Amino acid sequence: MTSENLTGTLREKAVFVKAVEFGSLVKTARALGMEDSAAAKAINTLEAREKRKLLIRDPKGSRPTAEGWKAFNLWRGPIAELLGAMKGDDDASPWRTWQLNLAFPSTSGAAVLTPLVAEFALEHPEYDISIELTHGSFHPLWNGVDLRIVHGVYTLEPCRQAQIASLKRIVTANPKLLPRLFSGKEIEPEELLNEMLVGDRDMVQSGVMRLIRNSDGFEKRLRVEPRLKVRNHLAAMMTALANPVVAVAVPELLAKRWIDAGDLAPVLPGWRCRPLPLRAIIPQDRPVHPAIPGLLEHIVGRLRESGEAEDAAIPKSFAAFFEEEEK
Repeated sequence: MTSENLTGTLREKAVFVKAVEFGSLVKTARALGMEDSAAAKAINTLEAREKRKLLIRDPKGSRPTAEGWKAFNLWRGPIAELLGAMKGDDDASPWRTWQLNLAFPSTSGAAVLTPLVAEFALEHPEYDISIELTHGSFHPLWNGVDLRIVHGVYTLEPCRQAQIASLKRIVTANPKLLPRLFSGKEIEPEELLNEMLVGDRDMVQSGVMRLIRNSDGFEKRLRVEPRLKVRNHLAAMMTALANPVVAVAVPELLAKRWIDAGDLAPVLPGWRCRPLPLRAIIPQDRPVHPAIPGLLEHIVGRLRESGEAEDAAIPKSFAAFFEEEEK
């Protein structure tokens, strides 16, 4: 089917709905069998008729305005039914594809979250998913992001957020390069100060590493000043793999493959670092993307199965949580 099968306002609304779902006018034009310029003209005509801005277009793609989200939610059902009836029941139909834009922290996003998203995508072919790996914080609306997962608590802008997990963190080193730390005698946290430490920059900005004793929950605050500060847990671990240094407060889930291979080992097995919270944030001024509750529940379920994540404060149902947040 091409756009010629639709007339007037219906065609313009179909172009708009597909542009929101694809996140791209170019993809929309290809799917509807029309020129790029014709797709752009259809949006311009629709906005002029509606007397409101519906779609933001830039080199990175297209995304709806606040008014555009209202229009999308009003029109997507009827347009989907119309296109489905005209296209037929072809499961590979581009009409069934929704664009989902995600942003994750660079290390945990690459090593932990992206593989879990891939599992979700295999079960949900209706979603075309884009993942951006980032450093630091930015406004969740930037670049049309539907969902961002961050470390810690996000306070820069108003948004809806929910904790999805707390990653266990450890102190680790290469036992082959630092055998004195693995002689069989359990060392005390203060002995770490005799070693060169590699630490997460955000964690050590205060100069304090908080350790919890496994036997009784006693918390020790150790003043540390890592000589090498990084903002990437993987970089800290790779440094410890190749050098006689100690990586502090790295997520155990990220280190597991090297621990299992014997290339890294926990330096303080009787202690644990305070966990690293993972929080999901979504824009406050637009509806929740329909994929997000199911995706988050999949991620949380798999993290729980791994045994490397704690689940305090996690909502039982993300769908219910986001519905409550919208009220």
